Amino acid sequence: MRKVILVVIGTLCIALATVSNCFALVTATKTFTLSATVPGATGISITAYNVDTATGNATLVSGLSLGYDPLTFDPVNNIWKADHYFYINVQATGGPGTPTTTLTYAEGANPNGTGHGLGWKGNLSYNKVSSTGAVTPLAAHPTENFKDVNGDIVLASELAGGFYFRGYLGLNTGAMGGFEPFTNADAAGVYDGTLLVSATMP
Repeated sequence: MRKVILVVIGTLCIALATVSNCFALVTATKTFTLSATVPGATGISITAYNVDTATGNATLVSGLSLGYDPLTFDPVNNIWKADHYFYINVQATGGPGTPTTTLTYAEGANPNGTGHGLGWKGNLSYNKVSSTGAVTPLAAHPTENFKDVNGDIVLASELAGGFYFRGYLGLNTGAMGGFEPFTNADAAGVYDGTLLVSATMP
């Protein structure tokens, strides 16, 4: 009887040892590399939009003409006003990137002769726009009359964090000091000028 018990115990020990050895040998290890590549910007988009003052609706401007006509006379404030304004977006295309933007205005036709032309009658404000569409004025760039926009530079570093540049262009309403509107003291005729917007990717 003792021999049988010893044989059984010996067999169990061998079986357990064999099972233990089997589990120790069944192992596997692999290290996987995960990656995703975000492409860099391949171009720069400069686009203008016409904004209805009453509704705030913006419409893409297809050409290069940004006209404020027709002007209507405001008899309460005795000024000529437009029913719309414009904004210009400068942003990277094809991938992340932030251009540096330079703006310069040049006076054109001026029926006032040696008097004040469009450069004194309109203004440009400097802003940054987030990826969600939130607009924030650029503190380092106060609103200027068109005539004062001369080689103004908005650096890419001022738009860090995924922002892009937006400049608003409107006629003066007399609400701000130093920004004169069109009045009946101005000569009749077409006033114009050009705004050069150039952008480079750092």
